[in-house]
Amino acid sequence: DNDSSSAQNLIDTVPMEKLLVDSGILLGPSEPDPSRRRSSFSIEELERELWIFVNEWVEVNNAMSSFPPALLALLPPRDTYDWPDDFILEDLATTMAASSQLKGSRPFVRVTGDYPAHRRRRRLSYVISALTDHTPFGRGMPPILLEIHSTRDRLEAVL
Repeated sequence: DNDSSSAQNLIDTVPMEKLLVDSGILLGPSEPDPSRRRSSFSIEELERELWIFVNEWVEVNNAMSSFPPALLALLPPRDTYDWPDDFILEDLATTMAASSQLKGSRPFVRVTGDYPAHRRRRRLSYVISALTDHTPFGRGMPPILLEIHSTRDRLEAVL
């Protein structure tokens, strides 16, 4: 009986989130667990691989006309990565930018080299769910992404 009252006192005095973090059930906000990572890719490599995967998905599903502009706007500037020869997203971004100049069209503004890479990747790690949520493997992904604290880990989770 004395043990249960001391356990209750601990619960009453220590915030529940701290207890969950300390027990390993929940990761702290700035403490992603590197041991849970599936790869040793850098964040740059993950971003590149994700865009290549998206490119392949667009080709296989013939989804150029329905591609989310908010996602495509985050495509890194042309000289950021060495893209494969069959990389069509660059052409799609150019086409979307040109058609947005037409009267009555929705504006399309792509990130430039001046836009910080870490912010572009962070936005990508959330916006990618606009595409993945419409696929069998990505259904229900947005709430999961919101619970992952690190940009790198969110990018890896999507891959």
